This record gives sequence, C-alpha cells and structure tokens, in this order.
Amino acid sequence: MAAMCWRCRWSAPDMAGRAEDARPRRRFRWRFPWPDSLAGQTILVLLLGLMLSHLASLGLYSLDRLRLLETLGGRAVVARVVEAANLIETAESRRFEHRLTRVLSGARLQVRIDPAPLILDAEAPVSALGAIRTRVFRQALRTAFGADPDRVVRVGPAPEDAFAPPPSDRPMWGRWPGRDHPPFRRMAPDDTDMAFRTRLHHLMVGDPADTMLAISIGLKDGRWLNVLARVPRPQGFWTPGALASVGLMTAVTLALSLWAVRRTTRPLRGVVEAARRMGVDPRRDPLPESGSRELREVARAFNDMQTRLARLVDNRTRLLAAISHDLRTPITTLRLRAEFVEAEEERRRMLATLDEMEAMVRATLDFARDDATAEPARPLDLAALVTALCADLADTGRPVEVAESEDEDVDEGPATVLGRPMALRRAVTNLVANACVYGDGATVSVEPVALPDGPGVSVVVRDDGPGIPEAHLAKVTDPFYRVEGSRARATGGIGLGLSIVQAVADAHGGRLVLANRPEGGLEARLDIPGGRGAGGVPAS
Repeated sequence: MAAMCWRCRWSAPDMAGRAEDARPRRRFRWRFPWPDSLAGQTILVLLLGLMLSHLASLGLYSLDRLRLLETLGGRAVVARVVEAANLIETAESRRFEHRLTRVLSGARLQVRIDPAPLILDAEAPVSALGAIRTRVFRQALRTAFGADPDRVVRVGPAPEDAFAPPPSDRPMWGRWPGRDHPPFRRMAPDDTDMAFRTRLHHLMVGDPADTMLAISIGLKDGRWLNVLARVPRPQGFWTPGALASVGLMTAVTLALSLWAVRRTTRPLRGVVEAARRMGVDPRRDPLPESGSRELREVARAFNDMQTRLARLVDNRTRLLAAISHDLRTPITTLRLRAEFVEAEEERRRMLATLDEMEAMVRATLDFARDDATAEPARPLDLAALVTALCADLADTGRPVEVAESEDEDVDEGPATVLGRPMALRRAVTNLVANACVYGDGATVSVEPVALPDGPGVSVVVRDDGPGIPEAHLAKVTDPFYRVEGSRARATGGIGLGLSIVQAVADAHGGRLVLANRPEGGLEARLDIPGGRGAGGVPAS
C-alpha cells in the first residue's frame, strides 16, 4: 500500500508530483525597452501620448470623411441618373435621344437606351458591402422618382469580367475592347455608336479603386435606360497624407521634446556634478538655484547639506587639532618627571613611550592642519615636481630611483595638473618613505592614465619588499591602521602616512590604488586628473 499523508490523504507519488508542479518555472517575459534616463522617459511618454491622440483624431476624421464622400458621390450619381431618365422620356425624337445619351455620358457615367435591361436579375447574390451599396442606391433612386411609384429600378454591381478583359483583347494604346467583350454582349449591336464604346473603354480602364455600379431604369415605352456609373471609393485610413501627417507630427514633437526636456533637466546634471565634487571638496561654491520650482528646492536642500557637512568636517578637524595640541603639555610634563626616575631601564622605557606619543600627536596635528588649510590650487608640472622631490630625498641618503616613462609625451600635455603643490609633495614623500622603509628602496615613475572623467597623470611608486597581505589592502588607508609583521610598530610609523595620501588624492578628485606586484613588492599609484580635459580641484 502506498504511503499516505495523515493530514491530506495524498499518496507519496502524488505529493512528489505536486511538489514538482509547484517548482517555479522560468518563463520568458518580453520587457519594453524603457529608457534609463529621465529625459528619455519623458520624451517617450510625450511621443506615445501625442501619437495615440493624433491617430485617434485622424481615425475619427477619416471615418467622418468617408461617410461624407460616399454620401456626396451617391447623391451626384442619383441626381444625374434621374435627370437623364426625365430628359430622355421628354425627348421629341430618337435622334434627340441619341444626342442626349452622348451629352449625359462622361468619364464617370455612361448612358445608353436598350430594349433589354443591363441587369437581368435584380436579386443576384452580391457581397455584404455590395448589397448595402445596392440597397442604398435603389432606395435613393426610388425616393427621387417619388412621383412615379411604378417606375422599375434595378441596381447592382457591374459584372466582375467587365474589369478584366481577356489578355488577347486587353486595351492598348489607341485600342478598345471588341464586340465580344462581356459588357457589349448584353447590348444591341450598334456599329455607328463608337462614342459609347470609347467612353465605355475609358470607364473600364479607370481607377480600380472606384466602385462600378450598373443601373437599369424602365422607361414608359418599354425600353430600358442602362447606366454604368463609377462611384469613387474614398481612400482608407493609411493614406500617404495621413502617414506624412503622423511623421511630421512625430518629428516636430521629438524636436520640441528634446529641446524642452534637455532645458528642464540641465540643472539635474549640475546637481550630479556637484554631488560628485562635494566628496572631493566640501567647501566648493554652492550650487546655483535655477530651473523649475522643484529643481530650485533640490539645489537649496543640496546647498544646505553641503554647508552642514563642511561645518561638521571643520569642527571635527579643529577638535582633533585642539586635542593634539593640548596633549603636548602633559607629554612635556611627563618627560620632565621621567628624567627624575632613578632606575635607568625604567626611565628609558618611559622616555621611549613618551617619544612615541609625541610622534603620534605631531602626526595627528599635521594631518588635521593639512586638512584645515585651504592651499590654493594652480597648474603645475607633476613630472617636474616628482623629479625634484626624488632628487632631494636621494640627497638625504634614501634609496630612490626615478624611472623613465614609457610615454614620450608625458611631459607635454597630460603631465600638467591642477593641484596643491605642498599637499602633492607630502603625498609623494609618504609613498617614497614607505617604500624605502618597508621595501628597501623606491622606484618612482610618472605615467599617463585614463580616469573615468578624462585623462590624468599617475605617480607610480614600486618597491621590492614583502608587500601587504590582500586582506589588509583595503584597510591600510584608514587612520592609525597598521599591519602586523614587517610593517609593525617596531619599524616606526603610527598609521597616518597612507591616510594622508588618500586624503590628498580625494582632495584632487583622484584615487590611490595599492596592489601587490607578481614579482614581489608593492605598487602604489597616485592618480591625479589632468589639467587639460579633466577637472581638478577648483582654484581658490
């Protein structure tokens, strides 16, 4: 017996089948390619709305135009047929009747008097549209002959073979259908009436979009007035004019929408740029409050946020500088007291600890002072600055080597940046000092680099040391963070060197990239945006 579930009384196979059916199935869902930008979405919504509105209006107009043209065309045909019947019945002679038929016949109406009707069966099967048209014309003619209710009126579509003559008898230049053509078989032979044949030829080879109607009206003397009428069929909805109208409307709407949307969203691009630059320099000029009311409110709120952020950074920087400065007094007092300690070993340890504390305070104070100092930015040749700095460090006995750049044009355009000279000198000095202490020497080069905002210049410092463990690469730029091992406290430093370099890179809109070299050692890249083609820090 199959296992049963005591709650729902389903067998195990049934439950397994239901579980398989309950699994989510991947279904392909087509998604509309919705634009990602605000300008694209606004333009698309405007275009879709205006196009739908225009197409709906065009459709209603076309339907009304169809009804109007059909009504006017039908009235004209009915009026001419009634006029022809009345004139022929009041004619004085057969010769005058013959002249009347020629005068009344035209490009769209052919009139002839015959002993037999052109339409032999008034109830011949026709299409639904043909039946409606036939019934409308028959009713209109009977209404027009209201004074003569016994008048026999037959209306029907012209035979289909009247539109397609045989290939051997197809009308050509200067020719017309022969006597055996179907429309002529129903008429009495009359070789002298060449005008009727010519007009019938023009009638048959006319516009195929028209509708051919055959009308037979019984005269009082027993003869029949046969009429072939070509009723113009109004053009449909997708006419060349309608397509041109839609295309012109779309082009004009697209052009105006592009202009209006770009003009409206231009302040948003300024907000984006200001937000990107605020992380570099919180003290930058405020954002202009322009544009629509909503955009002005956004700019005002952004400026308020920038002001509060700059005030917060300044307050914390002043607090850090004040604490570091005030710590110097107790450190000096402790140093004086340590000098009176009699135990030599204890005094030495206390003085070493105080030296380390003083170094930390000095570095912290310098870090805070550099952050609070608004050094003006100016164009400078970064390659020349690095070369001169490395020469000064080499004169102090540090193993520093300047490598030649692989790019021959590095000293021309891209090496010129907009920056703060003192801050850049300190950043490069810290990188070179770290390489000399932990890597037994530094190799420095200046290379062009492609940044997200444009071209830039990269100061590359390489060493042959043990490098930094991958787990610590993202943390070594944090203030007071030190790596254990070869870069421990015993080797010197308090963990602010790379933090200062990172702060300088951020202040210039650049970046600091640290990576271990495959052959061993560390590579530090200080990327600074170029003055030509990239926006550096704003000059102050």
